Amino acid sequence: MKGALEDVVLLLLDAEDGEGVELAEQYRIQGYPTFVFAGATGATMDRWMGYGKEMFLAQLAASMADPTTIEEKRERYGKRPTAADAEKLARFHGTRGEYPEAVDLYASADELDESSDYAFQLFDVTFSGFRDDVYTIDTLKERADALFRGADRKPLDLATAVRMMRYAGRKAERPEMMVPYLRPALDALAGSDDPDLASAHTDLSVEYALHVERDPEKALDLKRTLLPEGWKDDSSRLNSFAWWCFENAVNLEEAEALGRRGVELAPPGPERAMVL
Repeated sequence: MKGALEDVVLLLLDAEDGEGVELAEQYRIQGYPTFVFAGATGATMDRWMGYGKEMFLAQLAASMADPTTIEEKRERYGKRPTAADAEKLARFHGTRGEYPEAVDLYASADELDESSDYAFQLFDVTFSGFRDDVYTIDTLKERADALFRGADRKPLDLATAVRMMRYAGRKAERPEMMVPYLRPALDALAGSDDPDLASAHTDLSVEYALHVERDPEKALDLKRTLLPEGWKDDSSRLNSFAWWCFENAVNLEEAEALGRRGVELAPPGPERAMVL
């Protein structure tokens, strides 16, 4: 990471404090973390969202390889459309909350390069639009169906999509929306030695036990296997587990006791207030 950052000036900002507030508004920051790759004039050359070291390194390298402004990319795309430019422009619009523009550009990238697959990106940006009440749950479902119909999808993308549908179903008060995607995602994740994929498999197995097998005790046992060592001494972990129990109406007596312990362990201030 240090080596990758040698050729840039890294400016870390709290978008909710000090000068970060004005810059977050100027650059239309929609969520955290957002990375804005800009030149000396402040003009954006690229931007992306999300965690993950490997993703960050790959994205930064790609941005460094094409240090043109968004306007220059837009002009280039207008003269000679390519999937690469369509994807960069789509990511720019998507991270600014301009979801219809992002959807159109990802769809164009999909048409321009038949060897690439943008089904997850289309689902992802549609989910963001649904979250901001731009798209309906039925539109999101269409994107999810398209994602799961395809062959050779990345297992972690499918797992992520199920989690998004879980959120969307709760928001729309239609929790059943997630159910059709559970079995295909579990099958894609099964048997992997990758720790992230194995953890995702267990996480979705919890949902499968709850919503398909209707076995809350099995779901609770599986949920416990996801908890790290020492979790009962961590106020955040205690709160998270207690909240899961509450949301799913299981193990409520212990959940309350764990929540109260979380209050005791949390330092005074916002963290304790959150647990309370």
